[in-house]
Amino acid sequence: PKGGKPNPCLYMSNSEIAEHLSLFDDGVVRIQSKESFDKAIQLYGNNIGDPMTGTFVLPKKFVNKAIQASNGNPRVLEELLGLDTGYLGNNPVLLDINKASNIRIPSGNEAGAWPEYWIPGGYTSGGVPEAVVNQIKAGDYVISDVYPK
Repeated sequence: PKGGKPNPCLYMSNSEIAEHLSLFDDGVVRIQSKESFDKAIQLYGNNIGDPMTGTFVLPKKFVNKAIQASNGNPRVLEELLGLDTGYLGNNPVLLDINKASNIRIPSGNEAGAWPEYWIPGGYTSGGVPEAVVNQIKAGDYVISDVYPK
C-alpha cells in the first residue's frame, strides 16, 4: 500500500541509482494537461507538486523527442510517455524546470503515484524514465504549450 513501499536504495545499488539519475543531467520537465496545471495552482499557489512528497519529472531530452514524434497528437504523446489515454487533455503544457531540488528515484509513496500503475525502479509503466523532485517553487519553472498554436 501507498506509504508502506520501501526506499529504492533497498532494492537498487548506488551505481544503478546514479546511472538512472544521470538521465536527467540535461534538464527535467513535467508535462500535464492545462486543466490539471490550473487545478494544481489552486491547491498549491504557483508552486508545483505536493509539499510533502514532491512531484514527478521526466528527462527533458526524452520528452522533447516524444513531443516531436507525437506530431501534434496528445494521444500519441500519452502512449509514448506511458500515460492514460486522455490524461494530457487536448492542450498539454510543459513545465521546463530550471531549479529542481533533491532529485531522487520515486518510491511509490508519493502523492502522485498511481497504485494501479506503480512499478519500482524509476520508470513509468510505459518504460519512460522518471524521477521525483521536491515541490517546485514559483519562479523555478517556465510553462509553455506542448503544441504551440
